[in-house]
Amino acid sequence: MTNQNILALGSTAQDLKRVATFIARGSNDNAKRFLDEAKKNAQQANSGYLRFYLINRLKEVSELEYIPGSDELAERALTIGVILQNAVLANS
Repeated sequence: MTNQNILALGSTAQDLKRVATFIARGSNDNAKRFLDEAKKNAQQANSGYLRFYLINRLKEVSELEYIPGSDELAERALTIGVILQNAVLANS
C-alpha cells in the first residue's frame, strides 16, 4: 500500500469515527462537515493499489447519505472507519 493510500484511508477512518461521535452527541452540523471531509479523503485513494474489499468500503463512503441524528449512519460510519483503520495498521 502506498503512502498516499495510507494517508487517505487513515484520514477517512478518523473522519468517519468523528461522524459517529458527533451524531451520538447530537452535533449534526459537525457530523455533516466530517462526512463531507471523509468523502473527499476517500476519493484521494488510488484504487489500483488497494485490495478489493477496501475499494468496496471506499465506495460505501461515497454513497453514505447524511440524515440528521441517524443511528444507522453513525453505526455504518463507525464500522467502515474501523475496517479502514485496521487496514492501515496492518499495512504500515
